[in-house]
Amino acid sequence: MIADLTPADMVADPVSCLAIFEDRVRIEQLRLEQLDSIVRELTRIVGAQDRLQALLDGHEPAEDEPHAALLARPRVPAPGRGPMRGPTRSARTASGGAGERSSGGGAESAASRERPGRHLDRAMEVLAGEPQRHWSAPEIAALIGADADWLRFVLHSAANRGLVKRHAQTRPAGSTRGRPVAIRFSAA
Repeated sequence: MIADLTPADMVADPVSCLAIFEDRVRIEQLRLEQLDSIVRELTRIVGAQDRLQALLDGHEPAEDEPHAALLARPRVPAPGRGPMRGPTRSARTASGGAGERSSGGGAESAASRERPGRHLDRAMEVLAGEPQRHWSAPEIAALIGADADWLRFVLHSAANRGLVKRHAQTRPAGSTRGRPVAIRFSAA
C-alpha cells in the first residue's frame, strides 16, 4: 500500500503541494510560449531566406502572390550547403527581362531596384572595364544608375558565388561614422 502512494499523498496536507504543482505548470507554460515564439521566428527567417533566394534566382513574385506560394517553390541550396555552381553568363543575361516589378521601397528606390541579374551584368561590365581597379558599391551604382545599398547586396551575393572579388580596406582612425571597413569589389 505504501508503494502506491505519490509524493502528494505522503504530505500530511495535500493542499500544501498545490502551490508547487502550480509553479511547475507555470514554468512549463512559459517554456512552451518561448518555444512557440522561437518556432515562429525560425519560420519567418526561413520564409525571408526563401524570398531572398527567389529574388537572387530572378524569380520575382507578383505583388499579390502570397508568401505560402514562395515557400512552396523548390529551394536552391545556399553556398557551402551543396554542390551549387554560379549561373552561366546566358542565365544571368536572361534573368533581367521585360515586365519587371519593383521590389518595394520608395518610388525612387523602386525604379532603381530591378532584378539582380541586370545590375550584376552592368556592374560586371564596369568591373571588367578596369580589372585592376577596386570599386566601391556607391561608385558603381552612380555609374549604372542603381541604388547603392541594393547594388552592395547584389555584389556581396556575387562575391559569395565567386563572380566578383571582394576586398576590405580599413578606414582612417579619425572616421568614426559609418562603416569601419570599406568593402571594394573587382573583377574575378
